[in-house]
Amino acid sequence: MKGISAKIERRGISLIVQTQDVPGSSSYIETLVYSSGRLVYSRKTPLPSLRQSANWPARLNKLLTDAHKSVSDDIAAGRLDRLLF
Repeated sequence: MKGISAKIERRGISLIVQTQDVPGSSSYIETLVYSSGRLVYSRKTPLPSLRQSANWPARLNKLLTDAHKSVSDDIAAGRLDRLLF
């Protein structure tokens, strides 16, 4: 399982954003946002079924990065404030 983790400050609150590949029959990328150790938001992004392709590791890294950046950007822009606070 691959993943990315980052600490983000929003409105004086420290948030931890974790994005990971969840393999299995219904593969997806899961991004979780924690505040004070409590899960406050999650987003699942379906994965294409191309795990056998030669460039899959690079493609997975890009998909993970894009999913993580999308949630981080939404936090920074305040688009998730009503859900986080």
